[in-house]
Amino acid sequence: MLRLEQLVQSIPASNRKAWYVDGERINVAVRGGSRHQTITIERVENLYRLESVVLGTASVTKNVKRWRKLALLVWEKNAQHQIVTFGFDRRDRLVGHIEHQADYLDPEELELYVNTLARECDRFEYLLTGKDLF
Repeated sequence: MLRLEQLVQSIPASNRKAWYVDGERINVAVRGGSRHQTITIERVENLYRLESVVLGTASVTKNVKRWRKLALLVWEKNAQHQIVTFGFDRRDRLVGHIEHQADYLDPEELELYVNTLARECDRFEYLLTGKDLF
C-alpha cells in the first residue's frame, strides 16, 4: 500500500483535514463534522477499490420485501450516478464503491473519490435510516 500512502500524503493537508487515515481506512467527516463515513481502500489486482457501507447485513436481509425495495432503490441510484456504484457485497451489506486503475490514480482523483463516496454513501444511509451508522 506504499503507493496509496504516497497518494494520500500528496493531497494538501488542508484538503484532507476532514479525514482520519488509518492504514487502508479513511474516516471522513461529512455534514460539517456532525456525521462520518468510513472508506476502505484495497488493491485488487490492478485496481484500487474504494468502498463504504451504507446498510449492514441485518438491515438488508430483514425480509424479502425489504431486500427487493432496496434493490430497486440501488438500481435507481446507479442510473443517476456516474462515479459511485451501489450494490450488495458478499456479506449482504449495501455498499457504495468506486474502482480505478491503480497505476493511473493521481492525488486529485483520490481526493475526489474519497469525498464523493463518503458524501453519497452518507446521504443514502441517512435516507434509509435517518441515522449515522457507518
